[in-house]
Amino acid sequence: NNTNIIEDPDSDEQLAKWGVSIPSSIVFTDEAKVVDTTVKLVPKGEEGSIADVENVVVSVTSDNQYKLTLEDGSDEVGYNLIYGENVNNGTVGTLDGTNVVSVSGTAELTGTATAAGEHTDTLTYTVTTTP
Repeated sequence: NNTNIIEDPDSDEQLAKWGVSIPSSIVFTDEAKVVDTTVKLVPKGEEGSIADVENVVVSVTSDNQYKLTLEDGSDEVGYNLIYGENVNNGTVGTLDGTNVVSVSGTAELTGTATAAGEHTDTLTYTVTTTP
């Protein structure tokens, strides 16, 4: 499963009772031009719980403005990162342990590479809580 967990930003890592599951990698192929990027609130550890969790804001940034490039920055290939109505704008959504446990998302390849080689971008997901 290509996911990582970002733990409760307001808790010590060893004591965190919840986290947010995010995609750890998004891999496009000739066959897979749409990839699931859903984020989800998850309990962590034996005493983990999401029941009382509220106002968990998830955002994302792209180093290459939602374009895959070769290592030297050439051969830009566009893609869209979509969370509901939010397309390539950094907003994923706000999670809570009762009503919005996850936000469905997809990454969709929109361009075509014209040069051979590994094309990459770096996405950085951020989790914050608001009172």
